[in-house]
Amino acid sequence: MQKLLTVQNPVDLHENVVTKFIQETNKFKSQIFVLKDGNKINAKSIMGLLASGISKGSKIILEANGPDEEKAIQALSILIENSSEQE
Repeated sequence: MQKLLTVQNPVDLHENVVTKFIQETNKFKSQIFVLKDGNKINAKSIMGLLASGISKGSKIILEANGPDEEKAIQALSILIENSSEQE
């Protein structure tokens, strides 16, 4: 399952945002990836996400594969779409 999103965070994806994101991804059994510019990044990898170059306005695809993929996509989409309100 995939969903296209635009990152709303007002600053580059930094450690605090990535930490929140990873805490959320770890609630799910599904494998979760972020696709950006042809790169497939493990969404549970802090180093991968920090090195990804994702910033405000970036178009990314969330991909989840597993038993709770729909719930994972829904929860992570909300986190990404509302990230500007959390900072």
